[in-house]
Amino acid sequence: MYAIFGRIGAVYDLNPYLHSANAAASTDALFPMAAWPNIPTPYGPVWTSVSQTLAMGHGTTPLDTVLRFKLLAFAAVLVDGILIYVLVRRRSPESAPWAYAAFAWNPLVLAEGGAAAHNDALILCLVLAGILALGRSWSRAGVVGLTLAALVKYTTLPLLAVATLPAIKRTPR
Repeated sequence: MYAIFGRIGAVYDLNPYLHSANAAASTDALFPMAAWPNIPTPYGPVWTSVSQTLAMGHGTTPLDTVLRFKLLAFAAVLVDGILIYVLVRRRSPESAPWAYAAFAWNPLVLAEGGAAAHNDALILCLVLAGILALGRSWSRAGVVGLTLAALVKYTTLPLLAVATLPAIKRTPR
């Protein structure tokens, strides 16, 4: 699904916000795997750029493309686990290993994060990095992390608003 939206821009040089897979890439080898062939990409510009980068290349096989997305998701899951460990260790050092294990061995994380290569692993990575930065009073870095998460998938916009209001109030003028 992500790959076909990426190929619309990277291979066919069309805007994935204006063209659906059905209209732009119906002959593409990845088209049969398109879950939403009749709509343009619903994802934000950061994810669209990532998808275009991972799907780049006219000679790229579907397997190459899928493996690129899975590698990115696997790396994001690893970073997610590390960020969870660091965040929990700040409040409860003895619970940090358990928090890491609860995340890393969660069947849903393993299935959807690494195996299915959902972009939610990257979103969580950006959200956790933003929360860690905000917790260390790095307001700008925290806002950047949460903004990037919202620019992957817009569903994180409310989190950005709620988490950044205190940071904006603390920022000296």
